[in-house]
Amino acid sequence: MVGQPTAALPGVTLDILIVDDAKIMRDRITAILQNNGTNVVMRQAADVRSAVTAIESCEPNVVILDISMPGTYSLRNGIDLLRWTKKTRPMVNVIMLTNLSELPYRNECMRMGAYAFLDKTGEFDRLPQLIDTIAGLGSGPMWTLPSSM
Repeated sequence: MVGQPTAALPGVTLDILIVDDAKIMRDRITAILQNNGTNVVMRQAADVRSAVTAIESCEPNVVILDISMPGTYSLRNGIDLLRWTKKTRPMVNVIMLTNLSELPYRNECMRMGAYAFLDKTGEFDRLPQLIDTIAGLGSGPMWTLPSSM
């Protein structure tokens, strides 16, 4: 499921924050996007607290965000972080990338303003295309539902 991108023009370097508690996943996303051809600056956060700090200090164009991860008292998980990000930084393109891909999660995240919602197990390979689209290099957003629906 994909919405409309905000910001970024062709030739502009995208600042991307990857937020996932699994280091192997953060490293995999970094490797894929660094070899994509789009100019990117990659940052990583392993939990909600460090993600908030990075968003406040670095002002990323894109946040790639997992739902299930350690949080804080007020921001418990990736959905709370999505809500906070869209409230405080509405121009940030948030891509949800998660194993919690059931339709209620998808609908809630898209309603809150996520640019895209991807299932880690079956839609991971769409990340480079989404980044190209946000950078102004792709063919435009595509509304999709997972093949299992």
